[in-house]
Amino acid sequence: MSRKQLLLLTLLLTLAVPTRVFAQGAGAGSIDGFVTDQAGNPLRGVKVVAESSAQIGKGRSAYTSAEGTFHIGALTPGNFKITATSPGLQTVVQENVSVGITS
Repeated sequence: MSRKQLLLLTLLLTLAVPTRVFAQGAGAGSIDGFVTDQAGNPLRGVKVVAESSAQIGKGRSAYTSAEGTFHIGALTPGNFKITATSPGLQTVVQENVSVGITS
């Protein structure tokens, strides 16, 4: 496996960690996360897309910041597929990421 493939493999492990889910009023939630390489360095500019049959309209997306963090808000509660892509790196998909509402 090349170094580039390993970078986003680490993302898969990061997304497997339970995500924080927040209430955003009127029955919406959000996903917050971070993307790092295998050494723990943040990856900037990775496109992260959240898709679900529960979500009205298209999937929601965000790009990671210089610190490797991302926030995707206004999500309808349900199970989401999270896809992370960046030019030159292997695409990583995490299925069944649960989004709910916290009080």
